[in-house]
Amino acid sequence: MFIKLYSPRLSFVQALLIAGWSIFVSTVLLIVFTVVKPDLKPAPVIDGLSALILFCLSGVLITWQARKYGVEKSGWLGVGGKAMLSVFVLSSLFFGAYLVVHNLT
Repeated sequence: MFIKLYSPRLSFVQALLIAGWSIFVSTVLLIVFTVVKPDLKPAPVIDGLSALILFCLSGVLITWQARKYGVEKSGWLGVGGKAMLSVFVLSSLFFGAYLVVHNLT
């Protein structure tokens, strides 16, 4: 949804393909990390850092794929950065609303 919003020249199918590719690659990397993690025994801070890296990688993958469809990066953040930042803000708002509702009941 956000990919299409930030790059209106893409068709819905192109935006869906870009998102699908990013989700696929990120999921594969998450599975690999989950399988390898018990053997590596990383510090607890690595879990949070790996989530941040995976989040940023998704944005980079979206921007790279959008460039293949002719969408150039404008400004500091590309299409992927803007989309992932929007997803982060939206999920933070939902989480904040959940906390407010949960603490009031």
